[in-house]
Parts: sequence; structure tokens; C-alpha cells
Amino acid sequence: NRLEEIYDGLQEAVDSIRPFQLKLQQVGAFPDLNRPRVFWINIDQGREALMTLQKRIEEILYARRFVREERPFSPHLTIGRVRSPRGLRTLTDQVRSITFNAQAFPVNRVVVVKSDLQSTGPIYTVLNHTNLV
Repeated sequence: NRLEEIYDGLQEAVDSIRPFQLKLQQVGAFPDLNRPRVFWINIDQGREALMTLQKRIEEILYARRFVREERPFSPHLTIGRVRSPRGLRTLTDQVRSITFNAQAFPVNRVVVVKSDLQSTGPIYTVLNHTNLV
């Protein structure tokens, strides 16, 4: 079962990763704020630790014959998706005016989540989790 291989790979990947802190910084959009499809919050503190974790997971899964993601990893927290252009300019103007000053929070596990996209919005199901040591 390929899912079991992923779970085993995650366990191996996190064996050398200690818990760390993340702090969120500014709001942005993919592909950009002029043509937003996804709104996100940038990661400030803990960015390097998160990138190290992602690289380790990718390397171990690649060694288990999983395909590498071709797009570069861009650590962020997705906060919303654009479903309709109606009211988009107003929303984008509001996003541009947001000032952000969040507290750091702990990252102490990796969670595998299944996302089922429905017409009413996504349904998320936790499949597995692995604690950082």
C-alpha cells in the first residue's frame, strides 16, 4: 500500500527533526495580488526549519520511488481561494491594507490530510500524523 509507504517515510523523515516555532507575517496571493486565485500568509520565523523538513520528506519519499514535486516549495498558510471575480477588487484592496503581527506557534508534528474538493468547499480528513522528536 503506497499510503503506508508514505507514513513510514514520514516517520523516518522526522526522526532527526526537532519541534520548532513558526511566525506568520504578511498576506499575499498566488499568482499575485493583481490576479489572485489563492490568498495566503507568509511564514517569517521558522521558514528555514520548515524548508528543511520539507526537503527531508521529499528526499526520503523520492528514495521510495515517489515522484518529486517540480514546483519550488513556497512555505505559506493558505487562508482562502477565489471562487468568483465578483467583489474581487474590494477584497484585494482589503487584503492589501492588512497589517499583521502574529505570535509564534509551535510545530510539533506532521499531519497527512486528504482534501476532497466539493461544490460547497473542500472536505479535509486527517489520515495520519507523526510527531517531531
